[in-house]
This record gives sequence, C-alpha cells and structure tokens, in this order.
Amino acid sequence: MEFLATPLIVHAEMDEAAFQYELARMRVREAATAEFVAGEIEVDDFLDALQDSGIDVDDALKTWSSGRSYMS
Repeated sequence: MEFLATPLIVHAEMDEAAFQYELARMRVREAATAEFVAGEIEVDDFLDALQDSGIDVDDALKTWSSGRSYMS
C-alpha cells in the first residue's frame, strides 16, 4: 500500500503517551485515506474512519466547504 502524507499533531509539551496516542490516530487516518484513494472503501467508511480517529467530520465538511484549510 502506498502511504500518503498525513498530518501528525505534535507540540513541545507532549509526553510520550500523548505522542503515541496522536501517532496511532494519524495512522488510522493515513490507512483510511490510502484505502479510499485506491477505491477499496466507500465514502461512508472513510468518513467513519476519520470520525473514529477524532476528526469531527460534520465540522470538517462545513469548514472545508467555506474554504478553511487545516494545513495552514
């Protein structure tokens, strides 16, 4: 499976447990994105994976449609 660039939330005050938690969430998002792009999962399954990894999908869709980017 080809992996895609997926943001990892990191900040200076993180301890090892918090870093590992965010790393695990990033890996879920990464795998779901790769599977979706490859046509292996449906849109609903992709959105469920994002939701399960801590992304508020409804909020993300609203802000993306208004032009907000989470990458800046």
